[in-house]
Amino acid sequence: MSQVPMPLTDNMVAGCPPHPTVNLRERSPMRLGTPLMRGRILTATLLAAYIVVVAVVVLWPTPVDAAANGLIRQVLSALHRAGIPDWFDYNLIESGANVVMFIPLGLLTALLLPSALRWLTPAGALVFSGAIEWCQQAFLPGRYASLQDVWVNTLGAAVGTVLAYAWLEHLRNRRPVTR
Repeated sequence: MSQVPMPLTDNMVAGCPPHPTVNLRERSPMRLGTPLMRGRILTATLLAAYIVVVAVVVLWPTPVDAAANGLIRQVLSALHRAGIPDWFDYNLIESGANVVMFIPLGLLTALLLPSALRWLTPAGALVFSGAIEWCQQAFLPGRYASLQDVWVNTLGAAVGTVLAYAWLEHLRNRRPVTR
């Protein structure tokens, strides 16, 4: 026999000790037409589109920069001849591109998660990136897995997470205080 849950009444809420993070009287349901809900839907849609684009890039049978490899190396040679240090090389550019590619993952995921779980975003990105590298190693003979890619992808997601925290703090601080 299943029981139907009873809705909370003011008397029930009044008899409960206050919870430090949840005020049941001030919580209102998110309706589809509210700006908050529209923002969440937009963020979720952007995240889904981002994941599709990343999947195409990382699961392409050959590295996506293969066609530009020669041009990048020529530009780097010219820069090195002009005095740019040798440590500024192809590997640094590739790692930087991986960081930048994963910033949106951290940003969008952190914006969607409840505040108590946002800090887990980089850990989720670590798992996601590890899965990508495993797929490249297992299924794409023209690609190779790299532990360095996992770390720089995770760094990019961590940067995105910090940006999400900064954005949310900015939004919180710009709201007028009503008493």
